[in-house]
Amino acid sequence: MDTNGIHIEQRVAQLEALNQQRLNRARLVLTKPGLKVFDLIAPLLHFNHPDLPGYVGGSCPAGIQNYQLPASDRKLLAEWEHFRPELVEDGDILGVFCMGSTASLGQCCDSDLDVWVIYDSQLNAQQRMMLEQKCQKITDWSAQLGIEANFFLVDPEQFIRSHRQVITKDNCGSTQNWLLLDEFYRSCVRLAGCNLLWFLVPVDCEEQYSEYVAALFEDEQLEHKAWVDLGGIARVPAEEYFGAALWQLYKGIDSPFKAVLKTLLLESYSHQYPNTRLLCHEFKQRWMSGCCDPMGLDSYRLVLDHVSKYLRGQNDLLRLDLARRCFYLKTCMVLSQPVEKVNWQVVAMRQLLADWNWDPDLLSELDRRESWKVEHVKRAYREVLEALMVGFRKLIEFARRNQISEAINPEDIGVLSRKLYASFEMTTSKVELINPNIAPSLYEPVITLVQVPEGRSVAAGWYLYKTPLRASSMIGAKHQKHADHLSRLIAWAYFNGIINPSTEIHLHAPGSHICIDSVRRMVRDLASAMPVKFAPTRKEELSKPSEIRQLMLFVNLSDPRLPTDIKIPMAHTDESFDVFSAGQDMVNLVQSVDMLYLSSWNEIHSYHFSGNEAILDCMVMLTSKMHKQANIPMRSDVFCYSHQGELAIGQQVRQVLLDSMTMRLDRTGSGSDYRMFTLADERFALFFERRSVYKHKLENPVDFYRHISHNKLGGRDRAASETTESVAPTIVENHASEGLVQFFFEHDADGFNIYVVDEANQVELYEHFKGSKEELVQSVNRFYSSSKQRQPDDDDEQKINFNLPQFYEIVERNGSKHILPYGAAGRVSQSVNL
Repeated sequence: MDTNGIHIEQRVAQLEALNQQRLNRARLVLTKPGLKVFDLIAPLLHFNHPDLPGYVGGSCPAGIQNYQLPASDRKLLAEWEHFRPELVEDGDILGVFCMGSTASLGQCCDSDLDVWVIYDSQLNAQQRMMLEQKCQKITDWSAQLGIEANFFLVDPEQFIRSHRQVITKDNCGSTQNWLLLDEFYRSCVRLAGCNLLWFLVPVDCEEQYSEYVAALFEDEQLEHKAWVDLGGIARVPAEEYFGAALWQLYKGIDSPFKAVLKTLLLESYSHQYPNTRLLCHEFKQRWMSGCCDPMGLDSYRLVLDHVSKYLRGQNDLLRLDLARRCFYLKTCMVLSQPVEKVNWQVVAMRQLLADWNWDPDLLSELDRRESWKVEHVKRAYREVLEALMVGFRKLIEFARRNQISEAINPEDIGVLSRKLYASFEMTTSKVELINPNIAPSLYEPVITLVQVPEGRSVAAGWYLYKTPLRASSMIGAKHQKHADHLSRLIAWAYFNGIINPSTEIHLHAPGSHICIDSVRRMVRDLASAMPVKFAPTRKEELSKPSEIRQLMLFVNLSDPRLPTDIKIPMAHTDESFDVFSAGQDMVNLVQSVDMLYLSSWNEIHSYHFSGNEAILDCMVMLTSKMHKQANIPMRSDVFCYSHQGELAIGQQVRQVLLDSMTMRLDRTGSGSDYRMFTLADERFALFFERRSVYKHKLENPVDFYRHISHNKLGGRDRAASETTESVAPTIVENHASEGLVQFFFEHDADGFNIYVVDEANQVELYEHFKGSKEELVQSVNRFYSSSKQRQPDDDDEQKINFNLPQFYEIVERNGSKHILPYGAAGRVSQSVNL
């Protein structure tokens, strides 16, 4: 049999030549440690020896089919002097491939190695687990050399059956099965083992892929053991685009330049639907036609060309310019200066720059990326984010036009949308992080904080300048950030790496009680309590409502001047002294509280409370953010900046904080509690009920008891005891989380009940629902993802709503009710975590 008029032997030779060309190109770009890892991946998978990295005892799968150890690799293995290569027969690994940017124009010095390990489908669960452990050990060894190598295990039979195998390090779930295969086929480099059958099937035969492959073997020109098959790609289902777009936005959090290109590619694919021309087909058609230009087969150049053609067709010159800049920045080249080592990448990139006719100043600015500071990064971040949002909106419109339901399961879409919500959705309290791997450091050695009072020509609040407080420096200087209160401005500067304790800070706040020493102390306290970088959010956390992980209260950052007659005891343990009602004049010594917290979704929120009731307002806001099943924050700190009574104030605020969180999270079933306060000469109570926390001013002693008797009955809300108990089980109310929409499914004899908890924790019950639960979930997701888009505002902030509903199931086990993420009950996930 021939393929497009070429005999099968010629096609195999052509494939070998392509692979060797890619191997050579990858090696020319890799660093010395990277080259060592690259060349040892196959030998370390092939052999399972105690002296080698990646060794797993017992019957760990090893051996790569059709693999012979090259002489060059024997020299590398000589580093382990006690190891002697032995013959390995009938390998359990069918093929080992690198994919992604490897061997392409997009490969740079810090590119990771994404390795697909295709194994024999006959391996049992124990063997697969051992092979996974082996790969993880090789990953750990690579990390010691400064190289990130990620291994993805692939069962070819399961892959062909479902294309739903989870094979990415970040668990993309079911969001881009076909599109991932599209990228793999156009970019793969075979390190060892069998060749891929896909390369022998002409593009116009992919509709009959299985029949064509069967005919190849019937002619007996191919041996089964020499080939591995992951199936063909006739067309990408429309349902996949929405999930894939979410996933690229997710990836964009950490790799913004690459995410722009991939999101634009998805957008162009959807624009062509239903006649989408996949890049893997474009690549294979060129290759089969005898294309000899390596750039014509370069996987990253293919993306750029495809995206550029689409954007020119849309007359979208702004995003075309951005796509080119993102492409250049992804390569990490510096071409505005003489290049010490001119390799094939430099030659190819210079040709592109000549075609683009860039201004030399633009090229110089891009080449200074390593030294970009806040003004450059803010501009780049906004451009990238806006491009991602435009692409996402177009894909949502595509989904609505085609009336498709999302192909990803509800648990996956919930995790992805919550991650995007946490990273991109801006609320009034959220501290925006502007540097997702755009520049190495935004640190400034000197900054000035300026307060503008009400009634001026510019908005009141606080402004940050990266200049000293001198007229010569400040005149004409542009502020870098504005915030309504000081603590949020400091938090923004700290978490974006602009300031740290070594920064020289100046303050201009005429008429304010804030002093420079307190500001500097706050920065030191932030640095001591919370690192700038924190661990990535785990999928398990995103499957649950957001919780407060770390909490900081800053008391009296603006310290009021106290009456001179107040005698504050030296010992902060003096319980007779009340900082909330001190001295003969009953003065409340707590006049401002600034709250900052890190959530389990890695959001940073900042709140400011001032006035006589600041402590109550703070406790109401804080505990309202805690659902009843939440955990106490792993760390809570209280910092006080009062000139007098710092220890006493800090201690008593800390006790109020502990009491409030304890009462809110009480799970004994009492349902409510309260705490009394005297603030100055006024009496208040904080009431902690199942679904709400609120303060109430008590006009006289009788008012308190009246409030208790009218609103409580046996320790529960009267409303709850009379109506809510029949509407929502306690476990639902305990799981309610303010600001989120949640759906809880509970089976009964006549179908299932649905409890819907809205953003304000109000519950509605829909009984005896008999329809399809899956269809309901998909329709709700479609509604929220399409109809809740916000219109652009004057500040050009985000327009997309990522706060999609959360879905749960109520199950009964061992006589008690439990809540599980929807889809987790009654099924075992087929995901493989690698």
